[in-house]
Amino acid sequence: MKIDEFLNPAEEEVTDNLDDLDSLILSQFSTEGAESEDNDEVYEMLPKISANEALEALYKPRLFEEQQADGNRHLLKELLHQERALIEKKMKSVPD
Repeated sequence: MKIDEFLNPAEEEVTDNLDDLDSLILSQFSTEGAESEDNDEVYEMLPKISANEALEALYKPRLFEEQQADGNRHLLKELLHQERALIEKKMKSVPD
């Protein structure tokens, strides 16, 4: 058996129409079906979180990581970075 026949056997020859392929691929990304299914769901508005509430929420995981013997230093650094960013944002929003 030749290698070309092995890789591309005649009995497995595919003859897809380009239009069929386009519609098949586009149907994977189409939102028409998803929209009709989602219309039945009711979305509730999420409450607006203040900078103070966000800072309070960041405090506990940061404290937890600090208390761990094998705490994740990368996570701790990121939490501290987020706290600083929120404090800066809070300071900028306060009128002079």
